[in-house]
Amino acid sequence: MFKRKFLELRSEFSHHPESKDEIRTAAAVVAPNSVKIVRSPNNASIFTAEIHALDMALDIIRRTRSKDFVVCL
Repeated sequence: MFKRKFLELRSEFSHHPESKDEIRTAAAVVAPNSVKIVRSPNNASIFTAEIHALDMALDIIRRTRSKDFVVCL
């Protein structure tokens, strides 16, 4: 069920770039009032980018009053 929903969301946002190409990674977080994008150093792993994105998402979550969140890595 989660995989199917993830694939639906992924296709809905297919115009957004992937977070990894051959040697570069990036982390991004999109929230209603905030967009944060950080490029990782060359040859950083996708795991490093995902942890950085999760950290940024948690920072936004901590500062908001909303109780509804979806985090996809």
